[in-house]
Amino acid sequence: LEEYTNYWNNAREKRQREYSKWFASIKAIYNNENLETLVNQLSESLLEAKKDWLPQLDIQRLNIIATDIFDVLNQYLQKNGYRDKERSYNFAKAQINQLITEISEKPTKFSYEAFIPLLEKTEILLDKSFRVVEEASTPKVKLLILGEASVVGKDNTVPIQIAVENSKDSSPIRDVEISINDSNNIKFFQGNTIHYDSIDGGDHFIFKLSIRISDKIIEDKAATIDVNCKYKTRNKDEITSVTEQLSLRLYSEDEFEPIENPYAPIADGGPVIDKKMFYGRDEFINNRIKAILNADSKQIIIYGQKRSGKSSVLYHLKKGLEETNETFCISFSLGLIVQDLNEFTFYHKILSSIERELKLRKARKEIVPEFSCLSLSEFKQKYSSNPAIGFVEAIEDFKIACSQTKGWEDKKFVIMIDEFTYLYTAIKQGTTSPTIMKQWKAITQNENAKFSVVLVGQDVVASFKNEDYAKNAFGIIEDIRLTYLAKEDAKRLIEEPIYDKNGNSRYIGNAVDTIIDYTSRNPYYIQIFCSRLVDYLNSNKFEKITEADVKEVAESFIEGNQALAPEKFDNLIRAGEEHDFKEFDDEPVIRILRQIATASKNIGVCARDNISIGDKELEDKILKHLVEREVLELKQGNNYKIQVKLFQEWLLKH
Repeated sequence: LEEYTNYWNNAREKRQREYSKWFASIKAIYNNENLETLVNQLSESLLEAKKDWLPQLDIQRLNIIATDIFDVLNQYLQKNGYRDKERSYNFAKAQINQLITEISEKPTKFSYEAFIPLLEKTEILLDKSFRVVEEASTPKVKLLILGEASVVGKDNTVPIQIAVENSKDSSPIRDVEISINDSNNIKFFQGNTIHYDSIDGGDHFIFKLSIRISDKIIEDKAATIDVNCKYKTRNKDEITSVTEQLSLRLYSEDEFEPIENPYAPIADGGPVIDKKMFYGRDEFINNRIKAILNADSKQIIIYGQKRSGKSSVLYHLKKGLEETNETFCISFSLGLIVQDLNEFTFYHKILSSIERELKLRKARKEIVPEFSCLSLSEFKQKYSSNPAIGFVEAIEDFKIACSQTKGWEDKKFVIMIDEFTYLYTAIKQGTTSPTIMKQWKAITQNENAKFSVVLVGQDVVASFKNEDYAKNAFGIIEDIRLTYLAKEDAKRLIEEPIYDKNGNSRYIGNAVDTIIDYTSRNPYYIQIFCSRLVDYLNSNKFEKITEADVKEVAESFIEGNQALAPEKFDNLIRAGEEHDFKEFDDEPVIRILRQIATASKNIGVCARDNISIGDKELEDKILKHLVEREVLELKQGNNYKIQVKLFQEWLLKH
């Protein structure tokens, strides 16, 4: 018994020393008086404190502190800007308090004596750190009038826009109210003067007001306005007041020069033919021209959303090829023969287009090869068993004629077909045999009838090329998806066409970026947006454009008698036209898009878990399809965002 008691006492003393050493290691962490130093020690020290003699519950709690709480504290320290800092601070506080509550409800010796003091000290240091952030983030508010000059109406009223800016890294302000100090010469007329939502650091809000001025100020064409701004800071009801004198320059309605609207002819008007209004595709086109000129037979298909500018690209690509004087190009759309699209009409349309183009050139006194094709009925009768044979023979005859015509010996023949994906629909509907795709590869590789092809189609190309009968043909075709404009090109399309007479932008502040946000750099939506914006400027006789103007025009697209019709967004709902083959019905696609629009209204994104139409497999397929088509953007954490904000806000209203 004595020997056993000695062993027991030695073991107990050893374990007691280990306990004391363990508690001392934890205490060494919370003896820090600086949050950064504590966090630097936290993870590594706690992992070393993980002992095999600790109860399982204490090990679990130690792991939470060493990983989860360490991570949120580290994120807090790394964040910049008041709002992000505040969000991380609140999250860290919640994590710490949650674990303190759990330990209090189910205490253990180690958790109660070591972890609670560590957590409480951590919370004290976190609060101390955030108070420093709050003190350094005292709002610095600035007032300014947007625009160099304002128009004076016939009743002496002047519309003005006053921006209230909160400086970067400042804490938010709320319940912002502005007022114009009335005088003998200036009186407030109308407008909303209160903004209840927060204005974060680095952000601003624009108040649209009207004032009434005296004849003297109209004569002087300038005025100084006293503007007062009252606001409350974050979590405080104390009112802060700022007053500034702002300069206003004036011009009369008679002095306003209407702005020519260069977007009007191209908004909803088909291909953009005017080179001055065609932005962002030059490099794309030049690369395709080089590829065609350097090959005997180059096959290209350009595809993308409806209204993404594919037909415009085709027009300027053809123009660029013809300007080299090294090619002979024919172009047409399958939309012309879509009601009777089959193997015979397809091949015959190409041949008749060659004949037609040669006739036009001959009428312009150009030297052209002699070529004529059979009528459609003759073509059907002669090659009833296989129209592809007749097509190849005709192309060979044309190539021979070219070789015997001066100046045509080395010209490359290029066939350009718009709306090519109508062929896919025709195959799906059974009016055209799928063998046409198998034959196409053989035709384009015929040694005596070589030519290049540029095809243009909608997003259904992705489904088309996955069909078994089309895989070989698409195997030799370079497929290129036409995406939205690059940001710099989108900015140029927005600004350059309506530069003022001095060659300067008419846009102020974040106005251009706001248009990009609404349109996601889609050229179609930029064009219709800017067209209506120019009309808005002319109607109100404004020379400059602010973010508030952009938002007002955006609102007109979303609701009211000028709201966009549903068909203006069909390019975002389906991959092709209404009558084309559809991979998905419109109804489930629209339901998913509405759910994303609703869920992302306040936080900007929609989590995957918030999307449900009762069929998870179908949901995943539709989401993948919409991301590939650039309708949706997949954000970090399996969150989705509708790219075109105009569409998102339209969905919320309709």
